[in-house]
Amino acid sequence: MTRTSEKPPLSLHWELQALLAAGVLLLSTGLGIWVYKNLDYIDRLAIVGALALISLVGFALCFRSQTRFSLAKVFSKGIGYDYLLLLACLTFVTLIGYLQYQYSLFGPNARLATFVPLLVLFGAAYYFDHLGVLSLAITNLAAFLGIVVTPLDVFKDNDFNSVPLIYTGVLLAIGLWLVGKGSEVKRFKSHFAFTYRQFAIHIGCIAALAGMMHYDGSTGIMFIWLLLLAVMSYVIYREAMQRGSFYLMLLMGLYSYIGVAIFGTVSLDAVTSAGMLELLLLYYLISAVGLGYFMVIKNKQLKRSHGTTV
Repeated sequence: MTRTSEKPPLSLHWELQALLAAGVLLLSTGLGIWVYKNLDYIDRLAIVGALALISLVGFALCFRSQTRFSLAKVFSKGIGYDYLLLLACLTFVTLIGYLQYQYSLFGPNARLATFVPLLVLFGAAYYFDHLGVLSLAITNLAAFLGIVVTPLDVFKDNDFNSVPLIYTGVLLAIGLWLVGKGSEVKRFKSHFAFTYRQFAIHIGCIAALAGMMHYDGSTGIMFIWLLLLAVMSYVIYREAMQRGSFYLMLLMGLYSYIGVAIFGTVSLDAVTSAGMLELLLLYYLISAVGLGYFMVIKNKQLKRSHGTTV
C-alpha cells in the first residue's frame, strides 16, 4: 500500500502583506485626494472630524494591543495591527497638513506642519516598534530640512543647484548614519539601524554627486566632492564586508561608478574630437563590464566568508 504524498499548505503571508499595504496606501491617498477635491463642498469641520476620528481610533486600538515598551525588538501583533498603525500615522499627517492649509494652524511658519508630524511619527515608530513608520518619520525629517527623499520625486523635486541643500543632505546623511550606529552600540532598537543606514547612504551619496555636478566648472572643487564620495564609499564597503551584505556592496559600486564617470566626463569635456569621444564611450563600456565583474567577485567572497549575502 503506497502513501500518497501530501503537499504542504500554500502560504499567503506575503500576498496578504502586499494587499494590506496597497490597501492602506490607496485609502490614505484616496482620503487626501477626496479632501483636496471637496474643499468647497464639504464642511471643513466635518473633514477635520473624520480625519481626527480615523487617526485617534487607530492609535487607540494600537495602544490597547501594545505591550510595554522594550529597547529590544518587539514582535508584531499581526499584519492587521501593523497596517492599522500605518493608517493612523498617515491620516494624522494628512490632518496636520489640512489644518495648516485651511486654518494656518502654525501661522506663517509652515515648516512646523512637518515638524510636529515627524515628532509623532518618531515616537510611534519607537513605541510601537514599526519600521514602516520609522521610514515615514525619516522622510518627514528630510522634508522638514527641505529634502525630498521619496524614490519617485528625489530627482524631480530637489534643487540640486542649491548649495545649502547639498550641504544639508551631507549633514543629514552623517547624522542618520551615526544614529544607526548608536542604536546598535547602545542596543536601543538596534534593528532600526538598517533603515537609518539605507537612508544615510542614498541621501549622502546623492548629495555628493549633486555637489560634483554643481561645481562642474571647477575640476579642483569637483575632485574634493569626489574624495568625499570615495570616503563614503569606503565606509559603505567596510560595512558591507563586515555584515556580508551584497546589497550594500552594490550601492557602493553604483554610486562610486557614477561619481568617477561624472568626473571623467567633465574633465574631458573640452575634448571635442571624434576619436576622443569614441574612446570615452569605449571607457564607459569597459568600466561597466569591470564593475559587473567586481560585483561578481565580491559576491562570491561574501558568500565564502558569511555563507549568505543580503
